[in-house]
Amino acid sequence: MTRDRPRDSDALEKWRTALTTCFVRRLRPSEVEDALDECQKSFRVSSSQLADLLVRSGARNEACCDPILPAYVSHFLKKSYLQPADLLLALLDTSPYKPRSAEQQDTLAKSGVSQAAHDSIFAFVSSPYASGEYPRSSTESVRTFRALLSYVQAYNAFETVQQIDNPGNQVPDMAFVAAFEHLGAFVVILLNNVKARRHLMKSIPKGAKSSIASSLNQFATTLSQWSQSSVHQKLQAILRMPPLVEQNEDGSLNFTAAEIAMNVADIPRTNSRCGMYAYFNAALCHRPLVDDLHILSFLQTRYGEDHQGMISDLITGAFDALMNALHRHESPHMVMCHRSFITNKMHGLISSLAINHLYQPGMTDQCIQIAMTRIDTHPFPPLSSDSAGINDTIKDVRQEFVQACQAYQLISENTATAILGGAQLSKVPSTPRPNKNILIQQLISNPQKADDLINDLDRMYGDAGNISNALVEAFRHSAASKETISLKILCTSLCRKLSSVDIILQHARLSDLLHPVCSYLNDWTHDEDQSELQPAYEDFAAILLFVFSIVHRYEVGLAELDGYDRSSFIMRFLNGRASVKHDLSSDEKKILGKWIKGLFAVDEKGESSGITDETMSGCSPQAFYLLVPSLFEQIILAVRSKALAPNTLKGGLEFLLEPFLLPSLIGGCEWLADHALANSKDADIALQIMHKLLKPVSISGDAQMMHTTILGTLYQSLRPRLTELDKRTANRKDIPQLIAVLKPHAASQYSTHSLRSEEREWLSASGTLRGSLSELITQLTTWSNNSDMISIPTRYTHRTVEAVVDKYGAEEVLKIMIDDVATQTAIGFGSWALDVVTSLICAPNRYNTFQMPSPNGARPSDVTEHCTIHEALKRRVTDSRFLLSLEQGKAETLIRLGRLVEAQSALIDMPLLNSMQLTIPTGDLMEGIDSAAVADAAVAASALETTDQATLDAAAADFSAAMDQTIDLSGGSDLNMGDASDLGLNLGDDLFGGDSVNFDLSMDTSGGMVEGQPQQGQQAGQSNDDDIFAGIDLGIMGDDDFGF
Repeated sequence: MTRDRPRDSDALEKWRTALTTCFVRRLRPSEVEDALDECQKSFRVSSSQLADLLVRSGARNEACCDPILPAYVSHFLKKSYLQPADLLLALLDTSPYKPRSAEQQDTLAKSGVSQAAHDSIFAFVSSPYASGEYPRSSTESVRTFRALLSYVQAYNAFETVQQIDNPGNQVPDMAFVAAFEHLGAFVVILLNNVKARRHLMKSIPKGAKSSIASSLNQFATTLSQWSQSSVHQKLQAILRMPPLVEQNEDGSLNFTAAEIAMNVADIPRTNSRCGMYAYFNAALCHRPLVDDLHILSFLQTRYGEDHQGMISDLITGAFDALMNALHRHESPHMVMCHRSFITNKMHGLISSLAINHLYQPGMTDQCIQIAMTRIDTHPFPPLSSDSAGINDTIKDVRQEFVQACQAYQLISENTATAILGGAQLSKVPSTPRPNKNILIQQLISNPQKADDLINDLDRMYGDAGNISNALVEAFRHSAASKETISLKILCTSLCRKLSSVDIILQHARLSDLLHPVCSYLNDWTHDEDQSELQPAYEDFAAILLFVFSIVHRYEVGLAELDGYDRSSFIMRFLNGRASVKHDLSSDEKKILGKWIKGLFAVDEKGESSGITDETMSGCSPQAFYLLVPSLFEQIILAVRSKALAPNTLKGGLEFLLEPFLLPSLIGGCEWLADHALANSKDADIALQIMHKLLKPVSISGDAQMMHTTILGTLYQSLRPRLTELDKRTANRKDIPQLIAVLKPHAASQYSTHSLRSEEREWLSASGTLRGSLSELITQLTTWSNNSDMISIPTRYTHRTVEAVVDKYGAEEVLKIMIDDVATQTAIGFGSWALDVVTSLICAPNRYNTFQMPSPNGARPSDVTEHCTIHEALKRRVTDSRFLLSLEQGKAETLIRLGRLVEAQSALIDMPLLNSMQLTIPTGDLMEGIDSAAVADAAVAASALETTDQATLDAAAADFSAAMDQTIDLSGGSDLNMGDASDLGLNLGDDLFGGDSVNFDLSMDTSGGMVEGQPQQGQQAGQSNDDDIFAGIDLGIMGDDDFGF
């Protein structure tokens, strides 16, 4: 007998009870999936009814969002029990910004949905549209757009009422501004979705477009007055594009770049093994570009909800990069950096993913175990050169990583033993694991402990993150507290082992280490009332040497420090340390005279009085270092005019080798080298002085370490100058001797520039740098397609890509990439080639990470001016004339690559979505949660101690900020790309010259758009029966009523 269908009231009550039970008992959808399916089968409710029940059951009026709620939203959306539009409208009904009566407003305040829940659900609904997973049908596109239009109308009406009721209030509620930004970002995402835009172009009546655009323009204008984000700019740009633009009077369409792109179908996307391999290769091949937010963002946009693939490729990519460093015979220090990253950094990243995605108990254990099966401990054949050493290193690092994961409770001891094939875990120190806060207090009370901690950074126990963050915090504390002695000790300790900063920067930003110390030097106060001035000079010298060593090692440009005033000491020193001041003031001339007297004046017995407090009084350390080039100029003049005897000169130069003046060698020697090149008559004098300073006969023990550090900072600047001098002057032995002194410090700079030996290797293999890049793309594509069978990754360094960009420019590199991907696509390997090139473009660099923002938080000025491959791609893909000039295959490749790069970089440099940063509520709502899950969360939170709290705070930032990184729709008019022939592209093949691409958009005489042929007997292009926008509640619109 067939059971009668239950009444709506009965079905609603059953569902209300079921959902309430699930939320109270903390049951996840996967645990009750069968019960939910049976409930829907027996007590079917509509999508709108389910949306209302779900919102009111789980979105309570609290400060945070119940993490169970988004899980049910996602489940019901996937099951199609719930439609995005109905969920949005249910949220709108509970929104405080929907116009309603005072009585309704009071009722809402008691039972309304929290803003946290609203924002989180908004993020979940918009995410599949951003990734391209939605829409699933044209009806879904239209209904979602209608729902968003209802939001726009409601928000516009609410803002209008607020202006009337509060005419003097110019500061809007921040929650309202955030709601505006979230809505604007969703509209941008939807209208930027290729499928949704195509659906809406066919569905929106022609007469309604202007009304819709007017309402959206009002919304964008209001948003622009309050928000600092770029959402309003993107929204206004979209208003000038289909589907909201009107056609020409004759019914014709102008082929914009967006319209061309709509006719290019995507090919299946693959997340190849090359993605994370290229990422870590780029991040660790020079200045460490390891930013937690950047990595987590990269993983989120690349893998979405594929958590197993995310962790597996994260681990595999790091081991591939290590294997490549070993295969390339990189320096032991670079291998150690890769090794430390795997052992000391990876477990923290995995912990972050576990917290962000609310992993179930045991999930990290399972993912790590699966990932480790992909790591080949014997990748190189036994008979290959150095195979034993390489294989042993990989095996050792594998064990160190597993042990670190077990120590931080990401995996159990049984799992660790199983991964290692039953081998016993290595013994670790019995002392407690370093705690960052305790270490900070120890460093503050005893800065001498820094030496021990810096040495501990080399240990592979998984603790380098806590140690690094403690050292950075100690630096910041000492600088902020004006504790000069402590800061000097810390600077000296790091200068003594400068390579340790490479490890520290895997866990902290360069700006966190450098900016506080730079500010301290800028604000240095010269106290002339001190009993002795030399100690103050010595402290300043140690701190200045540390700053310059860091600037030199990582090639920190002036533009990266442009948050400082150009007249500040640190900017003047870095910019003019080797330049003579020709407009000395009277005070500066007096100071210079005092120093010359202190260095070289002797009494009748030929003895010098030395550098006294009188010499340093009235001259701050900043003023002295800015006058160093002028001082050396005077020395050259004095020697040339024989005013200085050789012994007197030697005695004076020895003072400059004392610790309190040693950094003067940096600017002094650079000026001497420049002067010797420019004035050959003084070359002999300059070289003799440099010989005394760079190769002293004797130097005190305290000064020896500083002198060694200075030689390292001078290598890159003096080596080419001395080499040029050697070419000009024959049979001189002193110049080769000076070069020999500097040569041991060749590796002192962790540079982005390729080595000469590397360039020779690339040229010998491919003939040109262009050829080397093309060959690299081909090899990476082949390996990506066969990585399961070929465990050894393609041998390369990311410096190859950077070298080609530096030499030929981003536009030329983009052309090479497009040509190669088009070729690979033609032979069936397009998916892998696109992923390879996308990975190379989106790999971390100093222009897309937060490693070195300005002190005021702004991006460095040269970041926006430097043309990266990404910037070149964005310009080309929005240039319709350029697209039309390309061969069809290359145009399609360019468009597909643009989509992938924008999708992959959408959240680069931005916090993760609010949906990925859910706050777990406490109290009664936690009843029923598996205690093991709580324990796992606590363990993961403990592991996150190595993560900078500022990073975690930033990761919980507005959803609108995350959405700001969607595809660039600025639509500016400055698109002058020059002639397409500048790129050497074939202008003869018109993309639309044949039947290959057919827009098929003819227009009937009444203005309606039809497919293939004109429609007959249709008014205004669409009948009322076909108008799916008919009946929309337009709310308070007045003259702006859409009228359809």
